[in-house]
Amino acid sequence: MDLLADPYRLKVTVQPYMMARIVDLYDFIKRYPFLTDIQPIRLAVSDATLPANQGIWSLTRHNGQVTLNRVSDQLTGPADIQLTIQQLTTACFGTQSLARAYQHGLITGDVNAINRLDTSLVKERPALIDYF
Repeated sequence: MDLLADPYRLKVTVQPYMMARIVDLYDFIKRYPFLTDIQPIRLAVSDATLPANQGIWSLTRHNGQVTLNRVSDQLTGPADIQLTIQQLTTACFGTQSLARAYQHGLITGDVNAINRLDTSLVKERPALIDYF
């Protein structure tokens, strides 16, 4: 601010140009650093780009051991949480909590399951640095 004669004439904008995406849901979840154990939760994950990610998945974490099994490749079965791969990505990367996504109508499901999963996710935002 001290370097400019009139710093208030500047217009500062933020333009996002990078995107994170879960490419292999199974591998990502198996490696994800969950903070707490998770009682079994069924996730109905939709992914229009990669059919291998789409379906209903059963997720548990017990004594640090993560188990993720695909129950169905369809989205029509019973699930505790219904969300897109993008919403799951933003939650896992600390950009937006699942509770907030639920409040805004971006995901649907059982509030208790959403909160249980949400408390086990890392809340620290990653840094995507594209320069050296």
